[in-house]
Parts: sequence; C-alpha cells; structure tokens
Amino acid sequence: MASPATTARPWESPAWAALAAHAQRGMPPLSVLLQDAARASALVKRHGGTVLDMTRSKLTTETVALLLELARQADVPGKVRAMVAGSTDTNPTERRAVLHTALRCAPDSARFEVREAPRPLG
Repeated sequence: MASPATTARPWESPAWAALAAHAQRGMPPLSVLLQDAARASALVKRHGGTVLDMTRSKLTTETVALLLELARQADVPGKVRAMVAGSTDTNPTERRAVLHTALRCAPDSARFEVREAPRPLG
C-alpha cells in the first residue's frame, strides 16, 4: 500500500477506512441536523459570487473533514494540476490528455492546443 501521504488507490487509504467507519456509525435524521446552527454556518461556503450550501445533505463537519483528508491522500490537487497541464497520466486508459478543461476554455484562448483529434477506442 502507498504511504498515507498520497495513494493511487484511494479505497486502500487510511482516510477511506476512516470515512467508511464514520458512515457505519450512521447519521441523525436531516431534520435533526438542520437544527444545528453551527453546522449550518460551517456547511455554507462562499467564493466570489458562488454559494455552496451543503446544509440539505446528510453531512456533518466531521464528514467534510474526512472527505477533504481522502482528497488529500488521493492527491486530488496534484491530479487537477496534471489534468490542466495536459498530462496523459490522468487518462491512462486512452493514453492521451483529457480535454475537460479545454472544453471550458474561452474560444479565443491560446492556453490549450489540441495536437491530435481524439481517436475512437477499439
């Protein structure tokens, strides 16, 4: 198994095990969770003009912390950087860069250049 710092198989990480144990403990009904003012303020995030309201989900602040730790151990930030940089490591099945970020780029942007047309699998 990879070190706890990062792992290629998130389901083998300590964070996955902690999240699974957390899920096994169960959650109170959403009606109970919605009465917790501290939870409500912790589960609403704002960035720029965007609001992410997670209060209607059966999440607790512990759940969010465990999910963030899983993302850290799975090196999600590094994988996002690799995807944006055009790495073929993010798409090993097709052995080519993913084009998700290029599709969201402004039409006149020179940031992304598709060097070859996507080829069909098979």
